[in-house]
Amino acid sequence: MRHAKQLLYGIFYLAFWVAVSTGVYYMFVKPVPTCFDNIQNQDEEGVDCGGTCSQARMCLPDLEPIRADRAKVLPLALSASSTRISLIVEIGNPNLDWAVNRFSYVFNVYDTSGAKVGSFAGSSYIYAGEVKYLSLPNEIIEGVPELAYAEIEIAEPRWRKAKDFPKVEAAVVIIKTDVLPTVTARGTVANSASVPVAAELTAVFYNNQNDIIGVSGTVLDRLAAGEAREFAIFHPAMNDIAPERTRVFSSAYAIQ
Repeated sequence: MRHAKQLLYGIFYLAFWVAVSTGVYYMFVKPVPTCFDNIQNQDEEGVDCGGTCSQARMCLPDLEPIRADRAKVLPLALSASSTRISLIVEIGNPNLDWAVNRFSYVFNVYDTSGAKVGSFAGSSYIYAGEVKYLSLPNEIIEGVPELAYAEIEIAEPRWRKAKDFPKVEAAVVIIKTDVLPTVTARGTVANSASVPVAAELTAVFYNNQNDIIGVSGTVLDRLAAGEAREFAIFHPAMNDIAPERTRVFSSAYAIQ
């Protein structure tokens, strides 16, 4: 009987000290869960993503990257010490349920020897399933290299569910394209959204063979809901332009 009591007391004291040690660990020793501890805890949907950590990092499925066609280099003018060019590329987001509310990009321009002669950076966004043009008109390259081609690098996409970055549209109606003394694409853009938007307009100019020969653009910083506004986009004169083929593309995003 005495041995049984000793065993019982021993078990009691052992349980007591295990409970005390566990309490001390959880109260004073165990690290506080964070969004950077490489552990799926709190209400996270994955390791350090989703739930409480959505602002730090979303849990992403296996997404297709933003695709980009071959960039075009469009010469504008030469001087004794520099070359003016415009750059344009068509990009697309093949993901129908995910958008990118911001990404960075760099156009790299090369000469006929393969040497890089210029780099031009920017940032943009793309909606779920969207295809759009990125352009940088009227950039300057130092010197007068014999230009060959350009490539675009896209980085740092901030993916968002399509419902969290819904597409808004500003519809464009081209009125006419004048060719002298400068090329001028005139038209009207209308905000069909229920919120104010900023509209980025890109005018793409073609020749009779439907080749892109020029690009220019403008930004309308604020279009009120339902507002329509006239615009004019300018480009230096081009001899082989087919003005009736001019297209103006609009990309809009909601603003406060």
